Amino acid sequence: AGFRVSAEGMEAAVEDSLVNEPSARPRERRLDIRVHSVEEVARDVLLFDLRPKDDRALPGFQAGAHIDVHLPEGLRRSYSLVNDPAERHRYVIAVQREASGRGGSRWMHESVSAGDSLQIGVP
Repeated sequence: AGFRVSAEGMEAAVEDSLVNEPSARPRERRLDIRVHSVEEVARDVLLFDLRPKDDRALPGFQAGAHIDVHLPEGLRRSYSLVNDPAERHRYVIAVQREASGRGGSRWMHESVSAGDSLQIGVP
């Protein structure tokens, strides 16, 4: 009783899970936020200031924390929070455009503007 998975099958499954990472983890808490501003801070690097739609305080975080940004087609990408953890009114992420990436940074650079709504995971 049991099953066998070939090395090739396991490798393909792992690769597929990385490329087509499902957006929702069981019991994951999501926040609806608004993009307050987008600023180019260096070549191919945009700074996104993300704020709650209802002006409530955001969940706290510690230095080194990250958030998952939920993208179209059920994908998500993780970005490090770069603002001061004492700031509870916003999360700030820096996104470097990666030409050879899986498309998340390209989507953030080309499709997200101030005033847009996004869903993110809690840090």
